[in-house]
Amino acid sequence: MKGQKVFNIGFHRSGTTSLQTALEELGYSVIGMRDGDWDAYARGDFHGLRETVESFDGFRDMPWPLVYQWAYHTFPNAKFVLTYRDPDSWASSCVGNYKNRYYRMFPVIYGFEVFQDNEKSAKDVYCRHIEAVREFFKDKPNSFLEVDFTRYSEWDDICRFLGESIPDRPFPHANNRPKKLYRKVFCRVLRAVSPAYYRQLVRDKK
Repeated sequence: MKGQKVFNIGFHRSGTTSLQTALEELGYSVIGMRDGDWDAYARGDFHGLRETVESFDGFRDMPWPLVYQWAYHTFPNAKFVLTYRDPDSWASSCVGNYKNRYYRMFPVIYGFEVFQDNEKSAKDVYCRHIEAVREFFKDKPNSFLEVDFTRYSEWDDICRFLGESIPDRPFPHANNRPKKLYRKVFCRVLRAVSPAYYRQLVRDKK
């Protein structure tokens, strides 16, 4: 463990996976959303959340974006990163990714059960969160960094903020839509042209 605590307080689909990958490449142990942590948040068990924080370096996805004020006052030397994405792009991505899928955290965060037909309501919640975070950290520049990986994704800002040396490798881009689309089209073409080779490729990946 690094010892330095880093909280990603941006909502899902805002670049959280890219930040986690970057932190892990820098040597941080990062935890994503876990049912136990969400349950602790839901019942107001901040002792349980503190135990999680003491066991890892970095924290991504729910419930961490919802407890940034508690985290700041409990861990005053921690760093907080707001992963930002344009609200329209974010809402569209959530609808496309989640559609009618239900997650028990959605009613608590957004006030609805599924993203389908609730894009505007989701965007309103997202924007209020962004504004609240910016307001809270406006006089705490040493503790806070906002990043938009859709506009700029290099090591410089993250490493400078955390006091880390810049790695000699490209910044990671997780959930890259063009790459995913390319792989999807490639697999479809390969399956049509050479079904036998496609089946072998799929078996080799298992």
